[in-house]
Amino acid sequence: MFRSISSINAIIAGILLGGFYAAVTVGVTISFGMLDIANIAQPAFILLGSYAAYIITGYVRIDPILVGFIMTPVSL
Repeated sequence: MFRSISSINAIIAGILLGGFYAAVTVGVTISFGMLDIANIAQPAFILLGSYAAYIITGYVRIDPILVGFIMTPVSL
């Protein structure tokens, strides 16, 4: 029973992490495609938002998905 729960958790975590990487890649690609220069600031903001969400999740003990929804408008 424990092994199947761990496997499902690992699959879901992998899908979510892959989606995050895809979103970052698409953002950088669109930025580079429109500006024809590398936008170095965008990954820095993404890392800053991710770290802030991690800190909020750890200290306040809020669900990570809810923190993601809260941090999205803040980062825009």
